[in-house]
Formats: sequence, C-alpha cells, structure tokens
Amino acid sequence: MRRMDIRAGAAAVALLAVALLGWLVLSPGWAIAMMQEQVQSQLARGLDVKGGAHLTLAPLAIRLDNASLAMPAGQEGSFITARSIRIPLSFTELLTRSPGLTAMTLEGAEMALLVDERGRASWSFPAVKTPAPLTLSLDKASLRYFDARNGQSLSLGNVTGVLAVGADGNVSLTGTAEIEGRLARIDASLKSLGRVHEDGSPFDVSLETPEASVTFSGRIATAKVMNLAGPVSIASPDLRAAARWAGLAVEEGSGYGPLSIDGGLDSAGRAFAIRRATVALDQFRGTGELVIDLRNDIPKLQANLSAPAFTLDGFLPVSGAKPGDWGMAPLGFAVLKSVEAEISIDTPAFSHGAMAAMPARLVTTIIKSKLDAAVAVRTGQAGTIAMTLGIDATAQPERFSLSLKAENAEAGALLKSLTGIGWLRGTGTITAALSGAGRTQQEIIGSLKGSASLALGQGVISSVDLGAMLGAVSQRILDGWAAAGTTPFQSLAAEFTVADGIAKVGNFTLGSPSLSVAATGDIDLLRRAVDLRAEPRIVTAGTGEATGLPVAIIVRGPWDRPRLYPDIPGILIDPKGGYATLKAKGLPASN
Repeated sequence: MRRMDIRAGAAAVALLAVALLGWLVLSPGWAIAMMQEQVQSQLARGLDVKGGAHLTLAPLAIRLDNASLAMPAGQEGSFITARSIRIPLSFTELLTRSPGLTAMTLEGAEMALLVDERGRASWSFPAVKTPAPLTLSLDKASLRYFDARNGQSLSLGNVTGVLAVGADGNVSLTGTAEIEGRLARIDASLKSLGRVHEDGSPFDVSLETPEASVTFSGRIATAKVMNLAGPVSIASPDLRAAARWAGLAVEEGSGYGPLSIDGGLDSAGRAFAIRRATVALDQFRGTGELVIDLRNDIPKLQANLSAPAFTLDGFLPVSGAKPGDWGMAPLGFAVLKSVEAEISIDTPAFSHGAMAAMPARLVTTIIKSKLDAAVAVRTGQAGTIAMTLGIDATAQPERFSLSLKAENAEAGALLKSLTGIGWLRGTGTITAALSGAGRTQQEIIGSLKGSASLALGQGVISSVDLGAMLGAVSQRILDGWAAAGTTPFQSLAAEFTVADGIAKVGNFTLGSPSLSVAATGDIDLLRRAVDLRAEPRIVTAGTGEATGLPVAIIVRGPWDRPRLYPDIPGILIDPKGGYATLKAKGLPASN
C-alpha cells in the first residue's frame, strides 16, 4: 500500500512538473515584460507589443506581434514598427527565461529616420549602459529619412538583408532594397550612429541597380542638413535608362552611354556638388565641376567642364547622309520639361563631321522647358563661327530655331557638316537665320523658314569643270555634261529665302578670270535636291569678252551629284534634236 502511495505521489509530482514546464513554454508572455524592461533600460524608449508573445518551435523562438519602438521623449509616433519580431533562443534560454537578445528577425518593419523642426533626430539614443552587438535580419522592411527643416527625404522599400549594430555604435547594412521601384544591391557601413547628428561619422556606401551604380566613401553629418563629403563614383551603362529610372521623361534612343563620373562629393541638403570631377560619356572626356540641385520641383544640373577634345558626332541625331535620309525618330524634347541645366564646355579641339578640330566654347541652358545652345568656334588665325540653337518645348509641336554667322571661315567643312554639301570650298562669310517646328528632324527640315547667305572669296567647286563643260557641249549632252575636274573661282555670292523647307535662290553669282555664272532656282532641303537655272559664260583671256551658250543650263538632281543640261525642251528624250536646236540658236563657233 505504501509503495502504491509513493508511486502515485511521484506521478503527481511529474505531472505538476510537466504542467509547469508547459505553462513556461506555451505561455511566453514573460518575454514582453523582459523586452520592455531591457529597451527602457538600454535605450530610454518605450516598447509596445499589441499582438502578444508567441512561441515557435521550428526554429525555437519568441515572436512578438505588432510591436513598435517609441520616438524620443517629446516626439510623437514610432521609430520602428514591425509586423513581428522573432527572437531565437535555445532550450536552456527558454527554461531560464534569459534569451541572448543579440540577434532578431524583423518582419514587415518600418523604420523612420526623422529630424523634426527643432533638429531632434529620431535615432538619438542615450549612452547604452552595457553595450552589446545586435544583428537584425530584415524581411521586407522599409526605411524612410525625412528632415522637416528642409524637406529632404529618402526612402527604401522591400529591404531584405542584415542590419548589424556593433557594441561601439557602428552600423552596417547588407542586402537589397527597392529604390524608385527598382531593386538595388546595398552595402553600407557607418562608424558611429550617435555621431551622425553631431560632428558626423565616417560612412561608406555602395548602391547598384541595372541602370546605375554609386559608391561613396567619406563622412556623413545631419546636424544642420544632411551633408556628405568624400570621394564618389557614379556609373551607368545607359544614361537614357538611368534618367527614366530617376523619373525624367527621356525617350528611347541610341547614344548617351556609358557614363562615368568620379570626383569629390560635397552635398548640403538637396544640393550635390562634385568637385574636380572626371566625366566620361560615350567618346567625351572632360574635367571640372558638377552641381545637381534637387531643392525645387524640377532638378537642375550645372556643369563647367573642359575637355582636351570634343565632337558633336554621336550626340546629334542622323542628319541625312543621303537624299531624304533625315531622322524620323522622335528627338526627345519632352525631357526639357522635366529638367533644367546650365552646361559649359571649353575645348581646344572641337569638331563635327568634316570640321577639323578647332578651339571652341559651348554653352547650353535649359530653363522653363526651353533650350538655348551657343557654340563659338575660332577658325585659323582670324576666322570665327558663332551658332545658336533654340528649342521651345512649350509649343505644340515643338519649335526649333537656328542662327549661324561664320566670318573668314572655310566653307567646305562647315557646309559639309551642316548640310552634306561637299563640293564647295572657299573662305568667307556664311549666315543663316532659320526656324521650324516638329518632333523629328524630318518634320523640322520640312517646315524650315527664314533666310541664308553666302559670300566666299578664293575657292573651288569640285567634281565638275564648268569651263570644260562649255568647251565640249556637243559631246556631253547625253550624260548630263558630267565633266570631271574642278572649277576655281575668285568670288561666289548667294542669297536664299527659305519657306516650307525649300530654299529659293534669289541671287547667285560666281566669278573668275575665265568664267562667270549667274543662277536662280530652288533647293529642296528635305530631299537634298537642287533645281537651278544657271547662265555660265566663258571669259576670253585678253579681251575680257564673255561668251556662252545661247540658252541657260538646268542644274537638277541630288545636290551632292547634280546633272547639268541645256534648257531646251525634250533634251533628255531627244539629245540629237536638242543639240540641233541648241546649234540653231547659236552654239559657240569653237564647238
């Protein structure tokens, strides 16, 4: 009987022990009080757990649901809120109710790094009595920074990674996050969280997305405004894609990438200056100063650069290498509505197309959706080229304007670069004042209106010998008088009136000791074709008498290879009959 009583008592004690252990394990409410006490003691902050505490067995952990860490005294809201906080622990730590509290997992956490109007930072904590390292594993967290004094803000979404806080206050974050809807790889380290809002702390960060990457190593301080000072490197394989990622209205297209910028970053609030910057964009290489100002609704870029060489090739769209080959792709004027800029580039070797390298200064401004670009080039010892370009994106369709004045300049390379005309060389003055409208080159060229003039001294027309043409007219009717050679001249003057992309030749005169030519007609800029009526005359040496054909000459076809014919009806259909007509009209006796 006694033995049965002993067994019954032992069983009761065992049942009581199991019941107590079950209560201990399955009722972890003690963790809330313990965490609140630890947080209040170490951080002087309140911890609120609205969803209670729960025990998970695989893995073994305490889970606090709907938890929030308060702001500093005197500030409203929560510094951190989390859908749940999981605290891993061993069986021994569970039995002794003493979890290590060195590692936690935060699910759905929101962290608010705020600076109020009085300059108080939400991450300002009193000195921790017994500091210990803490590792926070973040699962789909979000982080936002906002400074109420200047409106500066930054936000990261879907943060997944490891946030480590060292015993000496150093902080590091490694993982991924969404920035402007794009996933970015983040690797950041801060030496002292407490000093950020005082004299500043060393700070290293690397951000990488498919559109761009940024690395910075220097110092960060937020006592007055957020300030970053130190070396920075920015790179993008496609500047257009990076601009679209940043929210700018940039259309698809080629060119403008890759980009790299290296220099010393010195930021104050929402203004970022890069000193002693080295800039590489496509084939461009330059050095100077950059400022990106984000204080207003529209970002503004300021750049003052110098480059050992600079060419517009690659930056300008297709300019119509063949007749009718003007660009048909949108020119991307919409970006002018989403950015402002002041950019200047100085170079001793500016070039474009056939233009040889020459000293130049380029200045571009974008203000209130309007672009103004000016190019000043020094040619030779006394020559100058001044060109201004304007685009007004507030108009529909967008308006375009071009003003050009070249003095004592070589016309061949300039005309070849601007129009594709490569058969005229000479030094003198070229002027143009043109305007148009459209979203593509083709639309703009087809709507051009304005005026232009040409006044050259000593020069040459290549690919055709007008003197030989007149001297062999009877043999050259069939093939359009394509006499090989060149035509030198002492003077060439022309005036043009442009409307709807057609340049009407109001006055064209060419003079030399052996030849004179006067011409009128039209030049189709869109189709790159000419339709001129010329009256060439041979000047007899010694007497100065000018003789020529009894009829005018038609110059017609693509302007890079026009054909010439006597102005006789049916000359192309019946060359022999046309020649007979020409002879009857008084073909020069020498022919």
